[in-house]
Amino acid sequence: MMTKNKPTVALVGAGASGIAAAVTVAKTLKETGRTARVLLLDSNDVFAKKLYATGNGRCNYSNEDISDKYYHGSKVLLNTVCEKIPPSEVRSFFSDLGLSSFADAAGRLYPRSRTASAVVDLLYENCVSLGIEIRLSYKVETLERQGSAWLINQELHADKLILAAGGAASPAHGTRGDVFRLLKALGITYRPLCPALTSMTVSGFPKSLKGVRANGSIALVCEGETLEADEGELQYTEYGLSGIPAMNVSGTAARALFQKREVQAIVDCLPGLDFPEWKNEFSSVRANTPALSLGAYLSGIVPQRLAHVLLSEAGLKAEDPISSLQTKGVGALWKELKEKRYRISGVKGFDFAQVTSGGVDETEVDPATLEAKKCKGLYLCGETLDVDGVCGGYNLHWAWASGILAGKSCVLELFG
Repeated sequence: MMTKNKPTVALVGAGASGIAAAVTVAKTLKETGRTARVLLLDSNDVFAKKLYATGNGRCNYSNEDISDKYYHGSKVLLNTVCEKIPPSEVRSFFSDLGLSSFADAAGRLYPRSRTASAVVDLLYENCVSLGIEIRLSYKVETLERQGSAWLINQELHADKLILAAGGAASPAHGTRGDVFRLLKALGITYRPLCPALTSMTVSGFPKSLKGVRANGSIALVCEGETLEADEGELQYTEYGLSGIPAMNVSGTAARALFQKREVQAIVDCLPGLDFPEWKNEFSSVRANTPALSLGAYLSGIVPQRLAHVLLSEAGLKAEDPISSLQTKGVGALWKELKEKRYRISGVKGFDFAQVTSGGVDETEVDPATLEAKKCKGLYLCGETLDVDGVCGGYNLHWAWASGILAGKSCVLELFG
């Protein structure tokens, strides 16, 4: 129960953003000589459960290059939060916790131990040392206003409340979208939720390509407009396209499909190579080794199973000699290599998605404080907000930054 002398700050969600907010609240209180009860609630029975799985268990917790070009959703929220809590402050947050980290060649930040458990342990020990009360296996079913304060589940009282309960992605880790039911009951609206950082399904996809990996680029095209593109290692599955490039554009595909728009993915197996350059190379090979089969030739460019599928769909036979290919066939093969079109029929759902696209945007929260406009004393952060990033530590960075801002804003409002 809250008392007159010791107010309570309750945080719902012991994930990345909720923990960052709780630590920030407790540290700010300590630094300013204030006192308050800091209560961190989570429905999981494991502290920071989802964090253990990030970065394939290595916890890619941020990136050296934080820019809005790596994000989708509300750029107003993103840029305001990153202005208030710059990337250097997020890095300082972790160094102050005692984390030793390094950046790989792509600028992705990891703990030196390369283990997510090291980050979780540091966060937990800091929560304990700061006096944060952690209550696991506690599901928040109801939120009610009591004057200027809050009543949680008809039993817990809080002067200020921070909702950091995630989105709808990865329900196995406890994020089932329950927070949006609570928000709806409070009259807070949000943008439609879609899976992001997931695989895409393709109508009539060749089953023989299952397990193939190949470098390339992918562009999403809708009604003649290129919506988004990315490049890297693509993975071909039994149902469609995966790998980091496909996952990075999957949220955009999901949003377009939600709007009942037709979406195509154009895959370029030879990014950076133009037709004259390839044609000269092809002509040289044909002149030097006229008996070489098309299958053997193309298998030197892309994986063998992919080569055979592309040849078949170009109307060519893998066993035919390269010398048999006429001008029309050269053009058809080039089109398959550079502009292979796949009709996207859907994306793998929230069970397979790493993050949620959609959520609460700047129409419902003050971007400078993350306080709900309709509910004073309520702050939102993390995946509940309409910001999602590509692979590379961007989503965790957003969680930390928004959590830190929500924590700071909460204490400032609490003591004015």
